[in-house]
Amino acid sequence: MRANPDYQSGFTLLEVLVATAILGLISLAALKLAGAGVDTARHMAAKNRAMIVAENALVDILLSPGQTRGTTTQAAQNMGKRWQVTQRISPTPDARVLQVEIEVSGPGALEQATLKSFKVLSSAK
Repeated sequence: MRANPDYQSGFTLLEVLVATAILGLISLAALKLAGAGVDTARHMAAKNRAMIVAENALVDILLSPGQTRGTTTQAAQNMGKRWQVTQRISPTPDARVLQVEIEVSGPGALEQATLKSFKVLSSAK
């Protein structure tokens, strides 16, 4: 017996269009996910740069022998950029310990960080 000559194997146009649409949606979702990953990496890199500047300012405070209490704001040049560094030094209930807060703002909106720590004084002042 011979096969029907009108019968052809393969996909219909509708099946190909549905498969193409599904593949397009999957590709679009993958691209969106990759873009979100790039944005997250950019944000974390900016935050990391600001935190490095804040840590440098904190080290300067911790290594200096005497420290003035109060708030100071100054510009700092670091990593080829200009940063605004605000330092708040305040007393704690223990006279031998100062609370230190550093706020850093960079040129980019994402380049901001806040760092808090304590400085133990060698003698009560």
